[in-house]
Amino acid sequence: MTSRQHQQWISAGRPDSGLALPLAELRDTLRAAGWLVYDWPNDAHLDAEPPEDHTFYSETGYPGASPKWWRHAIDIMPDKKGAAALTALGQRMFDDRQAGRITWLKYMNWPSAGSLSSAVQDRWKPGHARSSSSDAGHIHLSSITGVETLSSPYDPLAPAGQEGSDMNLSDIVPGTGTAATNGKDRTFGQIIGDQAKLRAVLIGELTPAQAGFGPSTPLAKLLAGQVATATIDETALTAAVQQAVSAVKGTIAFGG
Repeated sequence: MTSRQHQQWISAGRPDSGLALPLAELRDTLRAAGWLVYDWPNDAHLDAEPPEDHTFYSETGYPGASPKWWRHAIDIMPDKKGAAALTALGQRMFDDRQAGRITWLKYMNWPSAGSLSSAVQDRWKPGHARSSSSDAGHIHLSSITGVETLSSPYDPLAPAGQEGSDMNLSDIVPGTGTAATNGKDRTFGQIIGDQAKLRAVLIGELTPAQAGFGPSTPLAKLLAGQVATATIDETALTAAVQQAVSAVKGTIAFGG
């Protein structure tokens, strides 16, 4: 039976804003290496209650609500590579997430024991937790929200030290830590999300208010002098992001 959310999406013209960019970049990297990667929801995904990250209308976004009509999940299949290769790939991605190198990863379901008949779920919201999962036979990856247009190339097939990182920020705020800014706890994912929203404001896709930059936030002061035009070049954008990070760097405190 078609779910209410699925029907609303059909009635809206089946819009698709795209796959969150870090996942799209990883998908393309893995496909180039011969992996089978699915990035499109099937009917089971589209009609699930509640709809989850494969869909265009997920109700399980974190740390914020999933923006319509973005997709936030991919599935990596064993295909001809087999269970052992899939488990090894999952282990590499788990290790990299634990090390703070892919902090856009919200959770993963994967065959940690090497069998395609069982799976575990590792999630970071923001601290790490593990449980069993019925989503077996592949690796499922879901991203946090706020990174829909954030380029963060990552290659789990590369030698150690060459896999890539999040906007060169992993050396500032560890992925497993928290940041206390202006008396309010903020996860690393939220800081990354702020940058994605900052870019949307700078190129005219959102107003500061729509992006949630209130008058008391450090980013509001930065935006006040930089939203006069609807476009900005990449050099200026990089400088703006660096200033935004500097605004919170001095008040960062780490937690578990």
